[in-house]
Amino acid sequence: MTAQTRRYFVRARSAVAGSLIAAASLTGVGAAPSAAASARLDGVRADLENAVSMNMVTADQAERFYAQLERRILAGA
Repeated sequence: MTAQTRRYFVRARSAVAGSLIAAASLTGVGAAPSAAASARLDGVRADLENAVSMNMVTADQAERFYAQLERRILAGA
């Protein structure tokens, strides 16, 4: 792996981690309409699918994280 490729993976992992943290922090925001919760979950799902396709997380890790966020988002919705 070249240095440039390694930098790409580090940057991509940072971007994915940042979006996952942002999604997790949104779960603490007050009550949201169910349409907004659904849209939020769709975005989380898309980010996790990208992370799995880039081999940054396993499909099992992504599913567990999604289930955790889904519970939190729907509890607040």
